[in-house]
Amino acid sequence: MVNPLYILVSLVFFALLILFVQRFSKYFALLATAFNFYLSINILIAALKKPLLVNLGGWKVPFCISLFASPLSAALVLLVSLVGFCAVVFSFSYIEEERNRYYALLLLLLAGSSGVVLAADIFNMFVFFEILCISSYALVAYQRKADSFEAAFKYLVQGSVGSSFILIAIAIIYGLFGTLNLAHIARHISFPLTFSLKVALALLVAGFGVEAAIFPFNFWLPDAHPAAPSPVSAVLSGLAIKVGLYAVLRLIFTIFGYPGVFLPLLFLALFTFVVGEFAALAQGNLKRMLAYSSMGQIGLIAAVMSFGSVYTFTAGFLQIFNHALAKSVLFLASGVFFYQGHSLEISDLKGAGRKNVLVGAAFAAGIFSLVGLPPFLGFFSKLAILVSLFRTQGTLVLAYIFIFLIVILTAVEAAYFLRVLGVLYQKPAVFSAASGGKKMALMQIPVVFLGLLLLGLGLFPQIVQKIAYFAASSLLNKAAYIKFILG
Repeated sequence: MVNPLYILVSLVFFALLILFVQRFSKYFALLATAFNFYLSINILIAALKKPLLVNLGGWKVPFCISLFASPLSAALVLLVSLVGFCAVVFSFSYIEEERNRYYALLLLLLAGSSGVVLAADIFNMFVFFEILCISSYALVAYQRKADSFEAAFKYLVQGSVGSSFILIAIAIIYGLFGTLNLAHIARHISFPLTFSLKVALALLVAGFGVEAAIFPFNFWLPDAHPAAPSPVSAVLSGLAIKVGLYAVLRLIFTIFGYPGVFLPLLFLALFTFVVGEFAALAQGNLKRMLAYSSMGQIGLIAAVMSFGSVYTFTAGFLQIFNHALAKSVLFLASGVFFYQGHSLEISDLKGAGRKNVLVGAAFAAGIFSLVGLPPFLGFFSKLAILVSLFRTQGTLVLAYIFIFLIVILTAVEAAYFLRVLGVLYQKPAVFSAASGGKKMALMQIPVVFLGLLLLGLGLFPQIVQKIAYFAASSLLNKAAYIKFILG
């Protein structure tokens, strides 16, 4: 059960099954995500020993369709299946209308996310990217309200422009090399890059940068998250933007084999970091604040990885794991608060943490982990980022400037998050909420589970640190990537 093809086939199969057998849609979705979670664990265990390669269509490399599960892609697939499973469990009580459409789209979003990180050729990476984007557009508009349609339209327009950039880049690359296999392209690229390749790389960074929410390609994000259902927001923030970032990093450092610091990405990421954190500070709506916070966090991750060393990549992947889990907790918890109080204005949530003790505690755990407080996973990821920057060679000035920004913006992040915590635990509690019975208990399960997972991984960080190191090594080792796929 270690064939990565099963991940994609099962998700698409159950998505189609839900459309034809609508009565049991939520149970099919639960079965699909549970099965994929089991598969992804086995794939990661196998990939840590030896990467997995599956060639489809009866053709030889580089003309066949190839799926490649390295430690990096296997770890991201595990994150996709974990957060996806939690989102489905949460949706059992949260989603009450048109469940078949919702669950089918959610499974396609997960399939697209998994396909992007598993694809070993740029065209199929693009195809899965489109599946991810189109299902995301529809899910943002799921509630069929004016703000939902507006947010989805903005997302669609910017995403379509990004997709056009990717297609143009694919045409340039195919014209130069006569193939779309990533390893075959990587074998024939050498430095310095020609003008055509520089244009192609810029278009790819811009195109995939839309989904990664990198400035200035991220104007869709602040509207999409508040408009989407909370489990969809958890998947978009916890997974989708990481998938976009994966594509950017895989192309820059593995395929193009860019040596050292990639300055264009660093400067874009720093702008994203600064704009996201200060914009979050000014928000009065909880989900909008979390959306801008995700923008800032993806800027932090992209910036540290721009330095291109195994240390900065290991630290960046630790922060990816931390952010995926923590932001999923926060968006799902905000969904509970909305389900109870029908408002996500921060001023309307006074005492919500006191009224719902378990969800309030999990929400606090997500905040503490994002800010970087012990004993949560975020403490070790933030510490790893600082240590990795001190270990950079030849770019110490840039590293020190970045460290200064991290300190300042972490203080900004702590300010807006602690403000929310203060409101949630304010006395006297004015937040009015019914108990919710079994429905509320079911929504609490994934929220509390993810909060405990952040604590458990913080107490035993060696597990994630090992995975992050192997993921970083596999991304930076261009020669090994080419040899394994092409032989």
